[in-house]
Amino acid sequence: MFKLNLSDTFQYPVSFALVDEKGKSQTHKIRLTFKRFSREQLITLGEFGKDDTSTGAAVIESDLDYLLQFVTDWADVTDGAGNPLEFNRANLRALLSAVPNMHHIIRDHFYEAINGGNSRKN
Repeated sequence: MFKLNLSDTFQYPVSFALVDEKGKSQTHKIRLTFKRFSREQLITLGEFGKDDTSTGAAVIESDLDYLLQFVTDWADVTDGAGNPLEFNRANLRALLSAVPNMHHIIRDHFYEAINGGNSRKN
């Protein structure tokens, strides 16, 4: 039996790797809260920023505008002292700056989640 879940949001784990100061790859996992989208909304979302030819800071701002359409919160993200870091535009910008491909990672995990998480390894 399928129960239609009409919640506005859902949490989903996002994994990514960074090379540490010793040159070793370290895997990290955070949880993002995504908005639930209808098919029509996803089509519109897919058109976002296609004509943007900006560079530098403007691209990061465009990435933030795009991601904030479907990311609403996070968990398991801390500052340098290990304190929970509040989800907001400035902190998301800091994450995108620290992990250069993070906007792609978040986007890919979002689409993976809305497709039932089928590409996840069990």
